[in-house]
Amino acid sequence: FFPFKGYRFYKTHVESMKALAGVLKQNPNTKVKLVGYADMTGQAQVNKDLALARARAVRDYLVDLGIKENRFTIVGKGATNKFHNEPVYNRRVDIILTK
Repeated sequence: FFPFKGYRFYKTHVESMKALAGVLKQNPNTKVKLVGYADMTGQAQVNKDLALARARAVRDYLVDLGIKENRFTIVGKGATNKFHNEPVYNRRVDIILTK
């Protein structure tokens, strides 16, 4: 999850990101789709841009951990309230693994 209007993930997620990088290193043919989201506050285009920046931040961190950039597809979906009623839970990046 991400702070309000922010695209840098919380430090509490670092260990999860490292664990994901470990799984990806063990499965070099796995592709990753990162889908960024925002909460319902703000203008639609701003939220879409923010969602994309969040997905990029996750990708960039995983690349820094040694995962090749060409394994990633990133998408910014913008605002959603479908995941949870609390806005913070909608400020997220879904990670989808595919072969």
